[in-house]
Amino acid sequence: TSPAGPLSPWMDRNNILPGEKWHAEIQQAICECDFGLLMVSPEFLASRYILDHELQQLLEKPMVVPVLIEPILHWGPLANFQVFRELVTGHAFSQSRNKRTFAIELVRRIEALVEKVATK
Repeated sequence: TSPAGPLSPWMDRNNILPGEKWHAEIQQAICECDFGLLMVSPEFLASRYILDHELQQLLEKPMVVPVLIEPILHWGPLANFQVFRELVTGHAFSQSRNKRTFAIELVRRIEALVEKVATK
């Protein structure tokens, strides 16, 4: 939906039904989305499927928020993107002492991004 409209979350595990062709469903969802929330971990950046079929398309969206879930050493295609992490320490979510505060600040930053894009 548009930045000013309601969000319709989509996640492969929840939205792809048994018997559907999962690759086609994922590609269609990426094409139709305006916003990507990327949960970044070493496994995320090591996934050939994510790197070959998802990430580049998502990084071209008007709004994409990479969130550091676990520490990583090599940023790869995310090297030029501001990645959300704990503001004071720079820690990943898994290292954060206050996960509630991490989540609340993430929501605030997403709201600020949506507002910024909506006013352009």
